[in-house]
Amino acid sequence: KEPDDYKALQAQFDDYKTMQAARTSEDFATVKPTKGFYAFKAFNLLYRMGDQVALSCDNDEICATAASGENGIGLLVSNHGDTEQTVQLKLSGVHGNLAVRLTDKTHTDEKITEITPTKDSVSVMLGLKPHSFAYVGTDLEDPVPTYA
Repeated sequence: KEPDDYKALQAQFDDYKTMQAARTSEDFATVKPTKGFYAFKAFNLLYRMGDQVALSCDNDEICATAASGENGIGLLVSNHGDTEQTVQLKLSGVHGNLAVRLTDKTHTDEKITEITPTKDSVSVMLGLKPHSFAYVGTDLEDPVPTYA
């Protein structure tokens, strides 16, 4: 039997293959990155935080990973399912403002809001469309160019 996290990764890869099959060669002839690029950009923010953070999730269609460190905190959450999901995020150890950046069919790494916590923990409700992801965390200086 395959582990659940393997199934989740396989489902995301299958989604990626379907998305890529719909693209034309003209799409690849540009330097403008695809939406998938921004998942790697968000993961880089987590990497730059330094330390992985434990988290739990009770929804098989949602995958998440988090990190914290001297540079701040961050969480990358994705909905790899076919239906919209409402996710409640409970973050602790929060210091400073948190950006919420969304990538879905109509948004590309768009900062949809900024949270200013009044204490060291915060609860956020986030609607994620099918096959979308969001970064919630410290908005670090961008080490790579931003393509608009």
